[in-house]
Amino acid sequence: MKITFLVGNGFDKMHGLNTSYSQFYSWIDNSGLGKSNFLYDQIKKDTEKWSDFELQMGQATYEIVEGSLTSEEFLLCLEEFSGDFKGYIEKEIGKFEIPSIERTLSDFHSELDEKAQNKIKQILQPKGYSMGQGGGKIATTPITYNFINFNYTDTLAKSLEKIDWGCVGKDISNAVTGNQGIKINAEMGKHIHIHETLAGGMFLGVNDVSQLDETKFNEVQLDILIKPRSIEEYDDERIAEIEKIIMDSSIIIVFGMSFGATDKKWWESIIRKAEETTTHVILHYYDAEGKFELNRGNHNRYLQNKRVVQDELLCHKSDISKENRRKFSPIVNSKILFTNSK
Repeated sequence: MKITFLVGNGFDKMHGLNTSYSQFYSWIDNSGLGKSNFLYDQIKKDTEKWSDFELQMGQATYEIVEGSLTSEEFLLCLEEFSGDFKGYIEKEIGKFEIPSIERTLSDFHSELDEKAQNKIKQILQPKGYSMGQGGGKIATTPITYNFINFNYTDTLAKSLEKIDWGCVGKDISNAVTGNQGIKINAEMGKHIHIHETLAGGMFLGVNDVSQLDETKFNEVQLDILIKPRSIEEYDDERIAEIEKIIMDSSIIIVFGMSFGATDKKWWESIIRKAEETTTHVILHYYDAEGKFELNRGNHNRYLQNKRVVQDELLCHKSDISKENRRKFSPIVNSKILFTNSK
C-alpha cells in the first residue's frame, strides 16, 4: 500500500518562508539592487502577471525582437535570475523551524466529507494479516509514504527526518481498522526533489515546446529551458522513477501547489492513474482570504466550489467522466496537512 504526497511551495510558505516569486520581486525592489536584464525588465512591467515566473518566461521568448537579444544572452539573463533567486531562498531558509508532521500522515483524510473518508479507509483496509509474537494481528503489507518534492529547499527533508514512524503506524491503525485490532506498520518510502535543489541545479523552465518560441533556440538550449528534458539530462531514470511512484500509489495527496501548466506532465500522469485505477486523489486548495469554503450545508455553493478545486487539476484533461471526477476530493485551508502537530 503506497501513499504519495506531491508537495509544493505552499509548504515553505506555511512555515514562514517568503519563497514565492512575487515575494522575491518585492525583496529585489525594496533592497534597491536595481537589477536589469531582459527578464527583470519584463517583470517590472507587470509583476502580478509574472507571479508564475516559469510560464511567463516561456511567453517572453515570443517577445524577443530579432537582433535585439541572442539565445545565449537570454540564457545568461535566466542564469542571473536563477542565481539571485537562489541567494534569496537561501536567506529565507534560515527562518525555518522543523515541524512535527506525524498527524499529516495519519489524519490526512479526516477533513474530507464523510463519503470520501470512507473511501479512503476502504482503500487502506489491510488485505490480510499475520499473528505477531505477542499474539496481536499485524497487517501483511505496510503503508509506504512517498514524497515528490517540487521545492528547491531542504525543509521537507528535515521534517521527514524527524518523523516518529511508530507513532504514525499506531495512529493510522486506529483510524483505519478501529476495533479490529490490526496493527499497520508505516514506513518511509522515497523522497525525490523533482526539480533538483538549491545546490543541485534548480530547474527553472516550462513543461514543453508549446510554452515557448522553440525557433529561437537550439536543442541543447531547449534541454535547459524545458524542465522534463532538464530532468532527463541530469538523471535519465528520474522521470521513469517518479512516474512509477505515481502509478503504484493507491492514494495521492497534492499540497501547496498551484496546478500550473509548467508542471502539466505530472498532472496528466495523476489524471491518467485515477482514470485507469481506483486510486483516490486529494487536492488541497489554499484561499488566502479565508472566504472560500466547502460547506455541505450550502448545497449550491458546495457543489460549485468543489468543482472549482477539481478543475484546478482537471483542466489539464479535455474530458473526464463523472465517475472519474469523483476520485478527486478537495480540502480547503487544511488545519492538519503539514501543520506542526506537537
